[in-house]
Amino acid sequence: MSIRMPIADLVVKSPIETITQHIAATLEATEALLPFLEAEFSKSWEQAAELHKTVVASEHRADELKAEFRKNMPKRLMMPVSRTDLLRLITSQDKIANCAKDIAGIIVGRRMRFPKPMRAGVLDFVRTSVEAVRYAKEAVNQLD
Repeated sequence: MSIRMPIADLVVKSPIETITQHIAATLEATEALLPFLEAEFSKSWEQAAELHKTVVASEHRADELKAEFRKNMPKRLMMPVSRTDLLRLITSQDKIANCAKDIAGIIVGRRMRFPKPMRAGVLDFVRTSVEAVRYAKEAVNQLD
C-alpha cells in the first residue's frame, strides 16, 4: 500500500522565517523597556504610557506571529529540526515578550516607583536582559 501525497504538500514556506520575525518583535518589546524605565525614573508618566503602548504593540505582533506559526507549521513535512523543538522555541520567545508587557503594564498601572538606590541596578538588569535577547535574535537568525 502506497501513501500518496500531493507534491504541493512538500513545498511549504519555511517556518524559520516566522520564528525570526517573532524574535524581532520580542526584541522590540524588550528594548522599549529601557526608555520606558527612564521615563518612569523621571516621573514622565505620559511618556511612560506611550512607551507602554509600544511594548504592548510589539507583544501583540509577537502573538500574531506565534499564532501564524502554529497555524502554518507543517505536520507531515520532514525537517532537519523537530517540530516540537520549533514550537518550544517560539513559546520561549513569546514568554519574553509577555514578560516585557507585564513589567511595563504593572509599572504604569500602579505608577510604581523604584527607589533611587535601586534604579541603577534595575537599569543594568534590563540592559543585560535586552542584550541576551539580542544574542538570541542573532542565534535564531542563524537557523535559516
